Amino acid sequence: MEQALSAPIQRLGQGTSTYEMDAVKFTTHPITGYEGDGLKPFIDLIKEDYAKADIYIINIRTYYNSGYNHATDKYEGREEFGIEVEHL
Repeated sequence: MEQALSAPIQRLGQGTSTYEMDAVKFTTHPITGYEGDGLKPFIDLIKEDYAKADIYIINIRTYYNSGYNHATDKYEGREEFGIEVEHL
């Protein structure tokens, strides 16, 4: 039985952002409104999406971007938390 998610996450192909470096891809899956109540359901869902798409996962990690630009010493972007998937 699938565990309910506590906050919305952008799933594979639904507004995620991907960049590539040395033939390895990195895809970010932002989580909106996450309250720190466990990431396992989110990671399980992402693993399922990638398995269905036949995409090999190298690594999964969380990320946080405060929106702060150190070059200008200002907050210029929006705060974002999520899961990044390193894959082929």
